[in-house]
Amino acid sequence: MFNRIIQCVALVLAVAGLSPAARGQELFRASWTIQDKSRGLQQDIAREIIQRFNDWQTRDDPNPTTVRLDDFLRVTVVGELLPSNAVRNHLSRLVLGTLVIEKHFDEFLDTATISSLERRDHYWCDEAVVVYDPVHSPVATTGEEGEIDSSLAPYLRSYTGRRMPRARLALDESSIRLGTEARVWAGIGFEEIALPDFTYGSARLGVGYGGLRLWGTLPAPIGTKSNPLLARGLEGSYGFGVGFDEDHFGGMISGAFTPKEISSAPGTDRYFIGRMALIYGIIPIRLAILNDVPLRAKLGLGYLDARKLPLAPDGAGVVAADEASGLLAPMGHLEYARIAEDGTTESSATAGFFSDNLYGSYQGRFSTALGWRVTAAAYGLLGNRPAYLPSFAITPSITYTFW
Repeated sequence: MFNRIIQCVALVLAVAGLSPAARGQELFRASWTIQDKSRGLQQDIAREIIQRFNDWQTRDDPNPTTVRLDDFLRVTVVGELLPSNAVRNHLSRLVLGTLVIEKHFDEFLDTATISSLERRDHYWCDEAVVVYDPVHSPVATTGEEGEIDSSLAPYLRSYTGRRMPRARLALDESSIRLGTEARVWAGIGFEEIALPDFTYGSARLGVGYGGLRLWGTLPAPIGTKSNPLLARGLEGSYGFGVGFDEDHFGGMISGAFTPKEISSAPGTDRYFIGRMALIYGIIPIRLAILNDVPLRAKLGLGYLDARKLPLAPDGAGVVAADEASGLLAPMGHLEYARIAEDGTTESSATAGFFSDNLYGSYQGRFSTALGWRVTAAAYGLLGNRPAYLPSFAITPSITYTFW
């Protein structure tokens, strides 16, 4: 009996001695902050982690200790040297508000989220690194490379840290979020080429992921040139497009098919947009006169190809489509956004120009869910106004957002 006890103790000690080797030699321990509202750093991945933790905490206990969605969040990752000489990073600690979590991560986070944290696929600041083996460690002692410039913190909060709503209903763009960054969306208007709301003549329906957007267009024949509240001079058309909007640059390209028929009086010309393209750089701006409210400017070039569709003498249908104008012109687009502490958008505004056409918009809210939006545009201010554009347009609308 005594010998059996000795054998069991020896086996336990052997397993304990092998465990560190199986885990690997610890090379470094790195930590960084991914949410700190006092520095203007908030982002979807942090709020999603906190929400999942709160859901996990309340699974059995209706009154547990939970964390606010905008609370502080810090990540610690440990790098280990495996027997194969490969380096493996694994999540070691999460600090959520005043709570410290050091285990059971896989019970409230999926594999993709844990992997994203280990790869540091997000904005972060205040890195601290402790290196135990400088020879094998792939990282060095704490440096400044990943620190967020404090002057950019409000900008990051407004344009990269804002929450994407679960759903939004609005004239310019309605959307439903699918996961963290994917969404389906639909709307009318194309503001960056000075054709907001009904002036564009077409509706867009598409999908998006992060800054990438794909869409198809279809006719939206609502309004006339003589009605400024429903101003429209372009015919709608079927087509497609792709656009992207990253940290420092963006652009888009789209094309449309020639409409087959137009219902209008003989001899009256109608126009549709055949091709469009934009390319621009994105510049963060801070102005002391605006209390350091963060702005984002897009400056670049745009191309717009409007095509004329003359009708047959009897009005039976289109004779041919010929090019009315191929306009290559400078464009500028200025954005402002004020974000609440919970990450929701309190207000936003845009102003811009394409060629000699000006446009602008402002969005406010009555509550977290219910809001309002007004867009306006004026055309041909410095030259001849194209025949397919109204003199000016103004459109008020209501928005509803589900956070």
